[in-house]
Amino acid sequence: MKMKFQLAIAFFLIVLMHNGAFSQNKEVIPREDSNELGINIDNIFAESNSNYLGSWNPSGRTKAVGLSYKRIYSKSAFRSRISYSSVNNFVDDSLKNTTKDNYLLLAVQAGYELRKKVGSVQLLYGLDVMLNSYIYSQDYVSSSQPSSLYDKVRTEVWGVGLVPFLGMKYYILPNFSVSTEINLTINSYRGKYRHYSNNISDRNDKVAGCSVFLGPIGSLGINFSF
Repeated sequence: MKMKFQLAIAFFLIVLMHNGAFSQNKEVIPREDSNELGINIDNIFAESNSNYLGSWNPSGRTKAVGLSYKRIYSKSAFRSRISYSSVNNFVDDSLKNTTKDNYLLLAVQAGYELRKKVGSVQLLYGLDVMLNSYIYSQDYVSSSQPSSLYDKVRTEVWGVGLVPFLGMKYYILPNFSVSTEINLTINSYRGKYRHYSNNISDRNDKVAGCSVFLGPIGSLGINFSF
């Protein structure tokens, strides 16, 4: 499934670039002083079962989808975006032990980008401010022992960060483009870690820290101007 998804994305990009290169007899001039809505996919090439989740979260990387809005001027743009990711894993082994993992990640970003024309593409660079939330829970049940064991872990983290980015955009039509970006996320976070054994809480700790990471592992934006 993962390979089919990646091949579909690659085929989609090739078709768009082909249409843009051969269906136009003159250079496509993008619309200036316009609004833009975008659909974004991050971590296209990330492992779906990775424990390193979320391109904008200190805990890691997983596939994320987002919606973006930009107010575009001739050489710059104000930008905003909301991103979401959710993963559910379930493992049932031959010893009657089951593990269920649930991940939920949400991020809101706003920032400013500068634009520079380089050949047939636009170079994008700038800075976003990010607010993010990450919730992780794991349920473990063991029925192989004389008395069943039930363990539960729950982590809730909230963070704020700075995200300098670099990207490229290619216009297929004056109001339609595809783009990709890479960023460096500097994130400060805090939250709570809880552990339950047979429904009895035995740990309730505060967590805090700072993380720096480069990502995403493959990104695609499909953008419409109006």
